[in-house]
Amino acid sequence: MDDLWERALQDLKGKLSTENFDTWLSPLTVDRADDAALTLRVPNKFYADWLHTHYLDLVLDALRAQGAPDSFRVD
Repeated sequence: MDDLWERALQDLKGKLSTENFDTWLSPLTVDRADDAALTLRVPNKFYADWLHTHYLDLVLDALRAQGAPDSFRVD
């Protein structure tokens, strides 16, 4: 599943400015993963809220483009 996240990151890298990618997505790491969910480790609650508001749909689309099921979620 880490491989899925890495492929999704590469996809996202092409869709965001370098500054936004480096600030908001590059620091994320996989905490847990299974066939239905990916839990990402984020620096703090503000960061998590910002990602949820601004990038969650984009992240989910990138994961699905890399083969994650439609019901896949990010926690």
